[in-house]
Amino acid sequence: MLRETKAKLLSGFTAALVAVLAALFSLLSNPGTSDAQDKAKRAAAPADPRVEAGRRAYERLGCGVCHSVAGAGSPGSPLDGVGARHDAAVLKAWIVGAEPARASLPASIARLKARYASEPDLDALVAYLQALPGEARRRR
Repeated sequence: MLRETKAKLLSGFTAALVAVLAALFSLLSNPGTSDAQDKAKRAAAPADPRVEAGRRAYERLGCGVCHSVAGAGSPGSPLDGVGARHDAAVLKAWIVGAEPARASLPASIARLKARYASEPDLDALVAYLQALPGEARRRR
């Protein structure tokens, strides 16, 4: 066999091995993602249509990129029980990046959140967050 052919075979094998290992790592790092999403939907089983509209807004706006509910989404900023810790005005301030929340946010995030101020389902999103079950911590 020529060196060039051996090199091509070795590079193909290496690429396939890397792809398999990446897929395996992804599966092991994110077990049951669909179960977590189902759990998140059940966690805030809305009796109120506004809460359901807020859940849909949470999904539509992509809030799960930065936050999680019942383990679904980004684990860095879980929102479980956030309604027990903050009143509606504080939640709205955090959603739109207004004062007093703005002081705690990086400028780029505050600018990003500012676009939600005109969101028609903003009040529904607040209702959804208030309905989320979770550990109640001290109120701010």
